[in-house]
Amino acid sequence: GRESRPNGNGGFEAGFIPPVEAIERIEVIRGPMSSLYGSDAMGGVINIITKPFSKEWHGALGAGGIIQEHKIFGNSTTDDFYLSGPVIKDILGLQLYGGLNYRKEDAVSEGKPKRDNKNITATLSFTPTENQQFIFEAGRNNQVQTSTPGESIDAYQMRGSLKQQNRKRETHNERNHWVLSWNAHGDILNPEVSIYQEDIIRKIKQGKQDKNNHWNMAYDARRPEITNTVVDAKVTAFLPDNV
Repeated sequence: GRESRPNGNGGFEAGFIPPVEAIERIEVIRGPMSSLYGSDAMGGVINIITKPFSKEWHGALGAGGIIQEHKIFGNSTTDDFYLSGPVIKDILGLQLYGGLNYRKEDAVSEGKPKRDNKNITATLSFTPTENQQFIFEAGRNNQVQTSTPGESIDAYQMRGSLKQQNRKRETHNERNHWVLSWNAHGDILNPEVSIYQEDIIRKIKQGKQDKNNHWNMAYDARRPEITNTVVDAKVTAFLPDNV
């Protein structure tokens, strides 16, 4: 399921997916199990599991693009990277990945806007003993969509008998997140504790073109922002074989 978009927002969460090289597996969870992720997830959950830390340094670069047959549609490019390895063998590990995603604006009314997305995530793993691990992750995503009059939207609109110039519009979606977790492995108990926080803000910048063909842009006063903080703890207990 996908949450509703009462303000016409176009589902920007898809831009938060890590590069393919960083993904170990993807879980699709439906039914009662999805309740573990909260009441908003009752329709189901797509859980992306990233790869564990590499014991040896490993990296990958990816690049792709689309060239449209017709020039009125925008070309696009995608670049990403992935790096993982030990900083201190068996004690401190590092994982780093990110990407750039760009699409030129269509030159046709009601076409797709210009898209310029950037993201980066870094994760550190600290293993002080064989049966304990601390993990800290932090990341930032910045997504910008631009609709320009005369390109992906009409240059003018009619309000009664009045011809009015449309505004250029930039929608900025910014997301910052961090995670701190601890887990231990014992003969009887396996405890896990994690703290997760994400902050998402949407800013809209609009403006009109002056006589010198310069766009005078300014941010709207309304800037929706949401901060989610989750504390999660669980313990797995192993029963004796004779129970």
